Parts: sequence; structure tokens; C-alpha cells
Amino acid sequence: MRPLRLALVVVVLGAVLAHQRCLSHGFVYDDHRFIVRNEAIATLERPWRFFTDPSTASAAQGVEPDVWRPLRTLDFAVDRALFGLDPRGWHAESLAWHVLNAALVCLLLARVLSRDGTPRGVGAAGAAAAAGGALAFAVHPSTVESVAWVSSRGDLVAWTLVLAALAVGRRRGALATLGCGALVALGCLAKESAVVAFALLPLHHLALPEPARPARRETVLRTVLLLGVSVAYLAVRSAVLPTPSDLTAFAQTAFPDGGRPAAARGFLAAVTWYARVLIWPSGFPFDRNVHTDPVPLSWSEPVVVVGAAVVLSLAVAGARALRRRGPVPFSTWGPLAVLVPVSSVLVPLKAFAAERFLYPALPCLAVGAVAAALALARRLPGALRAAVPVAGALVLVGLGAAADARSRPWADDLSLWTAVQREEPMNPRASEGLAFEAMRAGRYGVAERALRLYRELQPDDGKAHALLADNLRGLYDELLSKEDPDAAAAGADRLLLPRFVLEKAIEESRAAVFAWERVGLARGRGDAALRRRTLEGWRAAALDFGALPEARRVNDLLAADDKATSGAVAWAQRRMAVVVALLGLALPAGTTPAQDLERRRVRAEVLEAVGVDPARDDAAAYEELEPRVAALLAERPEDEALRRHRLRGLALRLEALPPAEQAAALATMEEDLTALLRRHPSDAGLRQNLETVRLRRSR
Repeated sequence: MRPLRLALVVVVLGAVLAHQRCLSHGFVYDDHRFIVRNEAIATLERPWRFFTDPSTASAAQGVEPDVWRPLRTLDFAVDRALFGLDPRGWHAESLAWHVLNAALVCLLLARVLSRDGTPRGVGAAGAAAAAGGALAFAVHPSTVESVAWVSSRGDLVAWTLVLAALAVGRRRGALATLGCGALVALGCLAKESAVVAFALLPLHHLALPEPARPARRETVLRTVLLLGVSVAYLAVRSAVLPTPSDLTAFAQTAFPDGGRPAAARGFLAAVTWYARVLIWPSGFPFDRNVHTDPVPLSWSEPVVVVGAAVVLSLAVAGARALRRRGPVPFSTWGPLAVLVPVSSVLVPLKAFAAERFLYPALPCLAVGAVAAALALARRLPGALRAAVPVAGALVLVGLGAAADARSRPWADDLSLWTAVQREEPMNPRASEGLAFEAMRAGRYGVAERALRLYRELQPDDGKAHALLADNLRGLYDELLSKEDPDAAAAGADRLLLPRFVLEKAIEESRAAVFAWERVGLARGRGDAALRRRTLEGWRAAALDFGALPEARRVNDLLAADDKATSGAVAWAQRRMAVVVALLGLALPAGTTPAQDLERRRVRAEVLEAVGVDPARDDAAAYEELEPRVAALLAERPEDEALRRHRLRGLALRLEALPPAEQAAALATMEEDLTALLRRHPSDAGLRQNLETVRLRRSR
């Protein structure tokens, strides 16, 4: 077997062994919204819609303003057709993409180490060195997040295409030029990080041996072409994706407090974090989030100083080696180029550091590691020179073992967030993740404690308040289902607990919306769909609690959203305005003067909101509301609640109507009772009322 083929086999086996544990894992974290709950990928009909409709990317309501990766979405749809929702097939494909990338890195190193710039021109020693560098990429624990987390498939696909573009871009001819541009364009459609390919291509050309290095004119031409591809992609992405009012184009969130300078300090701190996880990949490092992790307040903080020193050292080393050419500029400037788009300095991202951001930088660093190892071996005396590959092999074994250990927490959501919290007990994201899992399991008390800790750590996070409101409503439903039906009649105090929980849910919904109004949706980790869902939950809780004026005011907010988006108030909000008014008429009389006064105040407020004079008696108010109920039922005749409200109103004013109008009212009552009986044929009360109405009509 030729040395290069043997090297490729070793690299493939090493990558599989280091990451094989992920084959038995399930879906975790964002996999649920991108894959499990995303009905858009359930069919491959009209696959072009993934490129034209950004709402197909996720199960979230509406369009997420930071996610348009249509090639990844198409890939997910193909997986859904092949594997259904069996995660084993999805993980096997992710591992296959990573194995392919490891092989491409091996070929990249072989080109750099060969005499003629082709993989075939590498000798046995060069093939062994290429295998070592590619294995360092393949088994490094920093690749685990991209391989074990299916949602990170975009990183794998994008960099397969970019590495392939670099391989094609070294060839001569117009066909190679077009192929290089097409591959980068596809890479951008898989993940935005591929836009930096235009910076890597000339560095790759510099790293090639002199005989294989393309002419300067060709390098410039292809670099300009790839830059044009990146600009065109960004223009299309900007046109396809909406930009929220409180964000700039391409931004995922707002800048942290302190603006762009604070983001720059955060990036330098992230570089220090990257250096640590690369050199000493222990523990379970997770995303450093802009709004949940502290951003350095001063340029003199150690993490900022160390990060600045790393950046400066790489920049200077690349500049000094530029005249001599060779692999050093590629291995020093390449990582810097890759990290610029995810630095949060140009545009703010939700995370200012993540291991998946390192994935594109690792091939460049692998080239640098091999170059450094070979330079060291050349300087050592013969007796010690043999120790270099032995030490390298031991390092690779250690990295592979660490990668295997790093894979374990990605098995499911509970193990993932438990590992994050174990690594950082005060990490707000871990509290949120564990709360999600507790809510999914119906352990509302555990979820509430986790969310309250998150809220203490991030008081301006509207999403935390919204999640806590969801959790409290779930707890309310659970408590209500366990109540003794006779408790109310017996005057038991047990009914006070569900009402207390519901009141707290209302408070948290209110706090979520107020937080988003105060700091903005993006900074408060919200979006239009989440805000709307929170308003709808707040309205439902207020109705259950009997807080009719509050339900009306929340309904007004939803109606205003309707007008802003579609220009008209939706049926649901028009219906709720009438229902709240009808509920105000049905309020029981108070047992004390103060309670009766409150009842009249609530009745007046909800009636005035729909233009009904509160001075009118109940029968007259029902009469004025009845045409609106009829109009709503004409649009949605299946609405039971409206039919019951109309029956109550007609029964209230039936005796006061003239005979001709009584006949029409009885006909309407018969129609409503008949429709309700079709839905509830065993309801004896409805049947008896229908017989009574028919008897009166027959007289």
C-alpha cells in the first residue's frame, strides 16, 4: 500500500475511533427545533423552498433573523427521508462528514509537504507527517461539538466544501477557477463561516512548494472571485432574512453593554479561552454567551491581555514569514481570518466563543503543528529526533481519549446540561437547559428552582421570565387536575394554591414583556414569535384568574401586533374582546359592598372597551353584543364558547322580547343547542334544554 493511502486509512480509523460514541446518541439542544419539531424537512417536495423560504430552517414560529443555511436544511430533509427521526443515521452522517474533512486535511498537508505540490509527490516521511497532522485535527476534543451535535452539521458541510475548493484552487485553468468559486458558494449556503475562503486561498497558495504555486495573477483573480462570491452571498442573505428593528444587518443580537469596544474585549478573552481548550482540552467547555457570561470591563484584565498577546504573536509571525512564504502564514493568519466573522466585533453574535467556531481554524493549526514538529526534529540530534514521532503519537492518543470523554455528555439533554453545570455551577445556560428538561418531565418544582436561579443571574432576560411563566402555568394545570371536585363546595383552602401559582405566572409574563420593552427583544433573548406566545399565555392566565381588565389590555397588545404585521385585527383577538365583555356581564354579584363596587368597575371597563354603554342593564348589553357574536360565528361556526355565550344572552332577555323577536331568538337557540349536541351527544342538560326550546317554538 502506498504511504499516502496508508496515511488516509490511519486518519479515517482514528477519526472514527475518537468519535464513535456519538453514533448511539440522541438529539439534543437546538436539534429539537431544527430537526425534531421542524415539519418543513418532513418532505423533499419543492426542495428549492429551503433556499427561498427562511422559515423552513426551524420549527420556531415565523422567521428567525439569524438562521439561513439552506444547504444544511436540505441536507436535514434528505436525512429525514432516509432515517426518519432515528438519530443513529443522523449521527452516522455527521461522523462521515468529519471523516471526509480529516481526509481532506491529510491531502492538504500532503500537498504542502510534497516536492511538487501534489499529494502523490509526498514521500513516506511526508505521508507520516501528514497523517499525524490530520489525526491531530480528527481527534482533537474541540471537534466533538461539531460532530456530536447534529445542529452543527453546517460547520462540517461548509468546511468540506471549502477544503475541496482549496484543493481545486491550486489547479490551473478556467474550469478550476469556476469550480473553486462554485464550491465556496455552496459552502456559504451551508454555514456563513465559509465567507472567509477568499482569505485562505492565497495563504494556501503561499504554503505550496514553489513548482506547484499558481502564478500571482491567477491567485489574485481567484481571490477576487471568492471575495465576490462572499459579497454576493451576504447580499442575498440580507435580502432573504428580515432584520429586526433593534438589530443591524447580519447581527444575531445586540452588542453587550459597552458597545463594540466591549465586544472587542470579549473577543480577546475568547482567544484566551480558545488557546486553553486547544492546548489543554480538559473538562467540558461550552458556549461563552454575550448576555449570560461576563464580558471583561477593562483592557487590563489578564484574559484580555493574554488574548491580545496571542493575536499579536500570530499576526507578527505570519508577517515575518510572508516573504519566505511556506506554511507559516497559512497556519498563523488562517486562524485569525477564520475567527474574524465570529468575533462579535463586526456584527454581534449570541456567543463570543464556542468550540464549533474553532472547527474551521483547526486545519490551519494542524499545518502549523506539523511544520513546527518537523522543524524541531531537524534541529535535534539524531538520538533525540526519533522521540518526536513517539511524543506525537502519545499526544494523539491522549487527544483521542479526551475526545471520547468529551462526547459522553452529548448523549442527551439531561447529560449535556448536567455536564455544563458541573463545569460551571453558575452558568445561566445550564440552569435554563436543566429547567427545560425538568419541564419536559413534568417536574415543575425542579424547573422553577432552576429558572429562578437563571433569573437571578440574568434579571433583564425576558426569555427567562417567559419560561418561568410557562412552567408556572404547567404547574397550575397539574395542581388543578389533582384538586378534589368537592373542595370548592366544602370551602377547602386547597384551591388557594393553584390561584397563587397562576398569579405568579401572570407576574412573570408581565415581567417578560416589560423586560423586552426595556432592553429590546434581542438583548432580552426574545423574538416576535416568543413575545406573541408569551402575550397569549399571559392573556389565558389572566382569564383563568378572572383578571378581565388585564386580559383585555393584553388582548389590545396582540391586536396592535396584528395591525402592525397584517394591517387588520385577527379573528382570535376580535373574538377575545367580545368574550371578555361577555364574561364581564356574567360576573357574580359581590357579597360585600367593596366586592360589588369592584364588580361594577370591571364590568364598566370591559364593556366600554367594546363600545357598549356600561349603564345599560345586562339584557340590553347582551342585545348589543349579540350581532358581534353572530358575525364571529359566521366566520368560525365551530366555536363552542361563543355559542354558549349567545345562548346565555338570549335566555337572559328572552322574556322581555316581543313575540316576533322571541320566535327568532328561539330559532337561534335551537340552532346553537343542536350544534353543541352534535359535539356532545351524551350531554343530558343540552338535550333537555333543546327539548324545552322546541316545545316553546311549537306552541
